[in-house]
Amino acid sequence: MVPKTRTKWWTDKINTNKANDEKVAKELKKEGWKIITVGECKLKPGKIEKTQNSFLKNLSEYLPVSGIVCKHDCVYLESAC
Repeated sequence: MVPKTRTKWWTDKINTNKANDEKVAKELKKEGWKIITVGECKLKPGKIEKTQNSFLKNLSEYLPVSGIVCKHDCVYLESAC
């Protein structure tokens, strides 16, 4: 959603940010990195638990994890190694 004031400036800024994010993600993928993107809107109350569960599921696909514990807003991963 673009603010009603300075619309062109915000649109340009958002588009530039997206292009930069895509460029960096492409470079990281080329180096073997796996990218998980979490939008700020997914971190709002009422959505954060679902987002956290999805993130952990995605993360466990890339790491040898045998257990996941969430405590005090921290995530602890137990390695299967």
